[in-house]
Amino acid sequence: MKGRRRGHVRALGRQEFRKVLASGRWPVVVEFGTPWCPGCRRLLYWLQKVCRPYRQRVGLFMVDAERDWALAKEFGIETLPTLLLFQRGQEVARWAGYRSRAALRRQVVPMISLVADRATVPEGTPINEDDVAAVRRLLDKYRGGLADLLADTPVEDRP
Repeated sequence: MKGRRRGHVRALGRQEFRKVLASGRWPVVVEFGTPWCPGCRRLLYWLQKVCRPYRQRVGLFMVDAERDWALAKEFGIETLPTLLLFQRGQEVARWAGYRSRAALRRQVVPMISLVADRATVPEGTPINEDDVAAVRRLLDKYRGGLADLLADTPVEDRP
C-alpha cells in the first residue's frame, strides 16, 4: 500500500483508503484535513503523540480533503479537521473540529483504547453490555460542542 508518510501517519488517496477499510484488519483513525490548515496540522501532531501507545494496534491515516473532496463529501465531512474512527470497516465515532492534546486524551483516546482492545476479540463474539454503555457515555459526554470542550480544556491547551 503506497502513500506519503507524515510521522507514523500515512496519507491516503481514495483507492488506498478503500483498501484500508476493506481489509478491516485493525481499527483505523482517519483525519480529514488539508496541508495548509494550521488546525489540521496541529491536530495530526497531537494525535500522533497521544496515540503512540496504540501504534501497533490502530492505524493512523490522513486524507487531504481538498484533493480528495469527493471522498470527504461521501463521508459527510463539513468541518476541517474531522477525525473518523473505523472498526472492521464501519465508522464507530466522529469528532469534528480541532482538539487540543488534553481534549484528545479525554475524548478520543478512550474510544481508541476501547476499540483497540475490542479488535483483539474475534468477530461474532457477543459484545459486553458494559462496553456498550461505556461507549455511549463517552459519546454523550462530548456532544455539547465547543463551549463544553473549552470548559473542560486547560487554558494552555486551547487553540
